[in-house]
Amino acid sequence: MLWRESGDPRFLDFCRKALQIESSIDCYDRTGAPCGTAHVYTWIARVLAQLQYRRMTGCGTAASAGGAKELYRRIFSGYSSISGSCSGGFNWGEIWDSTQIGLGKWGETCVSAYLLRCSAKMLEFEADSRYGDLYERVLYNAFFGAQSEDGLRQRYFIPFNEPGEWYEHETYCCPNNLRRMMFEIPDAIWFRTSGGIAVNLYTESRLALPGLEITQSTSYPESEEVKLSITADRPFLLTLRIPGWCAKATVQGQTAVPGWYHLPLTAGKTTVRLEFPMPVCQIRGTMAQTGRIALMRGPLVYGVELEPNGLNGHDIDLLEIDNARPFVPGAEGIAVSCRIPNQTHPEKRVLFTRFSREKRNRTYFPASTEKGWTGDPLYTESAAG
Repeated sequence: MLWRESGDPRFLDFCRKALQIESSIDCYDRTGAPCGTAHVYTWIARVLAQLQYRRMTGCGTAASAGGAKELYRRIFSGYSSISGSCSGGFNWGEIWDSTQIGLGKWGETCVSAYLLRCSAKMLEFEADSRYGDLYERVLYNAFFGAQSEDGLRQRYFIPFNEPGEWYEHETYCCPNNLRRMMFEIPDAIWFRTSGGIAVNLYTESRLALPGLEITQSTSYPESEEVKLSITADRPFLLTLRIPGWCAKATVQGQTAVPGWYHLPLTAGKTTVRLEFPMPVCQIRGTMAQTGRIALMRGPLVYGVELEPNGLNGHDIDLLEIDNARPFVPGAEGIAVSCRIPNQTHPEKRVLFTRFSREKRNRTYFPASTEKGWTGDPLYTESAAG
């Protein structure tokens, strides 16, 4: 960035020689101990720097592109969790971990922030809608769950199967990476295309360009409806990301399959309406979560809080979802029939609320039957080698 702003070639020479920006991720591993490629945060930071370098200079090598390829091979396989986090390890907590334990030092916030940054940059290179799907999974769950509801506290780690602890230290790392990333989120809503504008994220927002204005009105991801109010001086192509989890989306009443939906628009004022049906999905656990399910609705993961449901630590360990009964989505969450086997009063109505709620306690539970279980639509189920 210093080279781009100043034009001084010494900055670019430093990136090439001292940082070996055009070299492989393996080269970084050999020069960056003890972090290197074992450390997820610095791995993604390295890949992001290489992507930025390629975008700014038009330069790059096959070796330097290999880091991004390997990163997303891991992300879309067994290393990523239901919340979008992908780092763990009992002692360090910042390394690749495919166990799916989700306890203790799991889901470093720096990793979530840099995965958001890198996935937005990847959209510029490959325009694969999966990067947008990943972005919203991480954003609404692992990333938002790392901040208290009043915005005053942050988490270093956000395990998906037990409560997370607040991090009370002010450092350059997780607390400020979270704050810094909050200001970058608007950059991932809209993208330019060769024929017009692409919408990646659905949220209350407004894009104002010379001769073009687009306003989004929506309560997504709780709401299934999105309205785009458009004023354009000339015809253009509106491209919409249809999330991979949504099999029955519609745009202007027409079926839209997951991926990118292209809608040619004429000059003047236009209203575009999108519908994203959000049935409750039972996501099958893998590895340490084998035999259990997590509940999702749209891009949101849901979990159980103790106090609002009148539960204690013993109850949560024994709780089983009765998935023979219907799930009932509502404004506060999903009402789920549960039971505690071998108890006098086994049936209990439990409210599952957003994963990002600061008192969420547990995400995966056993279920009474395997009826309706599905694999996670974002990831493959085979663990990475």
